[in-house]
Formats: sequence, structure tokens, C-alpha cells
Amino acid sequence: MGNFLKHRPAINLPALFNRSVFNKIYLLLLIINAVIPESVFAAGEDESARLYTTREERREAGVKHPLTPWLTASGLGEIQWDWQNFHLDNLDHSDKFENTAANLQIGIFVFPLDWLNAEMITEYDTDINKWTLEEAELSIEYDAWELVIGKQFLSFGEFFSNFSNGPVLEFGETSDLALSLNYNHHDKLDVSASVYRGSVHEINSDNHLDWSVAIESWPTDYFSFGISYLSDLADSDAQLLGASNIRYARKVPAISGYLLYVADNYDISLEVLGALDSFRELDSDRDIPQAFNLEFAYSLTPKLDWAIRLEGSRELEDAPELQTGMALNYRLHQNAVVTLEALRGFFNDDLATDNNNNAYEHVDTLGALLTVSF
Repeated sequence: MGNFLKHRPAINLPALFNRSVFNKIYLLLLIINAVIPESVFAAGEDESARLYTTREERREAGVKHPLTPWLTASGLGEIQWDWQNFHLDNLDHSDKFENTAANLQIGIFVFPLDWLNAEMITEYDTDINKWTLEEAELSIEYDAWELVIGKQFLSFGEFFSNFSNGPVLEFGETSDLALSLNYNHHDKLDVSASVYRGSVHEINSDNHLDWSVAIESWPTDYFSFGISYLSDLADSDAQLLGASNIRYARKVPAISGYLLYVADNYDISLEVLGALDSFRELDSDRDIPQAFNLEFAYSLTPKLDWAIRLEGSRELEDAPELQTGMALNYRLHQNAVVTLEALRGFFNDDLATDNNNNAYEHVDTLGALLTVSF
């Protein structure tokens, strides 16, 4: 993974952050911090501005409502607005896109016994105009062990994000029907292994089973790290080989790792994810996709924080080779957060083109997200 920044474009990062859009965000931060009295944030000072920063936290972000002694329900709603301006290379022209979408997540949690529980997460997305079953799991616990059966997100990647738009390395996110075994050692070490039947299969092979394994450690209360492995990246939800291509030449394994440091008023996360071999079905300039994401988040008050991101990718179609930006998170209410962000990404080679195969040079993104748990 040492080639993430290979052939990177020449970018003056200080000059980039001097651009007007970043100046406006920084000015907004100063104004909010100056005019809002600290007493506004007195309640719930142990909370962070964001309701969640990882996929696992998002699942738990909804407010838990006990319906019976053994049945609980929760909800999470989001409205997101994005505006993007793609600038063409060597052409005095750009393509602008705007999109507003809403998402509703409903969680049902069942605890009939101390050692047995089940959960179901469903989502409605206005972009596809339908409900989807995200997770449906049955868990059996015994001491430090847990056995999970059902549709679930595999333990591959953490996908840390303080922004409304997730990092480009989310192309590795994978969910499927799986059998997982987890072991937790005194909340300091977590090991998990999963076996599942992938949706795509090798040509002339009877082996349809795939697997993943992950190890996470918390040596101190401030620092954690983890590494995970997936036997076949073609199974990821991004469908790198296309939705209709379910037969392919060979499996391509992938690896992911992260470092996380959490201090009293700031945190730093670094995550990398990428293929370990090449997809024979893809062109040679995009057959070994890899990406990284580095984020720094600083808490101005218990209800307000800002974050910066530096991320990049290699051989990932339509993704910037290098992208940076800033986000503002403000907790409007105990259960409501608004996120504002601005990003600029730079493309390399011909991995991102318009309908006439003209290469894009860079993209400017503005985003806003309202998240409400209920």
C-alpha cells in the first residue's frame, strides 16, 4: 500500500485552504464560537457533536424505545444535500450536479434471554425509493464469545468519518449472509472471523465460500488500532465488477487497517484499504483499487466541532486521487446534528471522465446533512 500517492498531482495545500470557501467556513466557526454562550452547551457535556463517526455507531445512534421488557425500537432520519462542480482538464467547461436525498433507518432489537438477542435494521432511501433490509442478525453470547448468524456487515474496515460524505475507501464496505464468531478479551482485544457465501463466483470453481477476519486492540483509553482481511473484494457492496458480472476470473483479497488516537478535545484517525491482487476483468489502470483517509477533529465546545480530511485513492474509478476539505458539526439538540462541509478533489489520468470521455481535472463539493435520532 505504499503506492497510494504514486503519480500524485502537484498541490499547494496551504494555498488550497486559503480559497474563499474554506475561509467562509472558518469565519463561520469563529462567529458561532464567539456569539453562542457556553451555557447553551452545559447539558450533556459528555456528548460529542456528532451522533456517530463509524458504521457501527450509526446502527446504535437511534433513541432506544422499550416497547416490552424484551423488545426495543429506534429510529434515525437524515436529509442530505450535495452540490458538485466537476472541472474538465484543458477545457473551459465544468459539469455541475446537485442532489437532495433522505434516509430513514428503523431498528428493532429483541432480548428474550440474557444470552440470546436479535436485531433488524431496515432503511428507506429516497434515491432508490424503496425499503431495504440492512441487517438481520441472531446473536448467541457466552462469556467473552459471541456467535452471530444472519445478514450483517462483515468485520472489514471501520470507515471513520466526521463528514456528511463518507471517505472514498467505503468502496470496501461489504455485507452478506454470514456466520461470525467474535471474541472480546477484557475490552482490550477483539477478534472476529466470518464465513459467507459471496454473490459472485469464480469461473470453473466449486468454491463459493468466502471469509473475513479482523483484530482490534485498545492498549490504552486513548489509542486503538486494527487490521482486517477479506478473501474477495468482488463481494463488496460497491460491485466493482458491475452489477451483472457475477462470474469472474479469480478472487481478489483485500486488507484494511486503522490507527485511532482520541484525546480530551480532539481525535485523529488514519485508515487504509485496498486490493492485494488485480482484477483481470478491469483495465490495468484501475484493477488494483486502494485508498486512504486521514481525519483530524477538534472540539470547540461539547456541541460544536470542526474537522479536516486528507484522503486519496489509487486505481479507483471516478474517485479523486487526492482530496481535502473541512467540515463543521453542530449539535442543534440532544438528538439532532447538522453537518456542513466543503471538499476539493484532484483527479489523475483518465479515471474520471464526462460522457464524451473528456478527463476531469478536479471537483469541488459542498454538502450539508441533518441527522435526527428518535
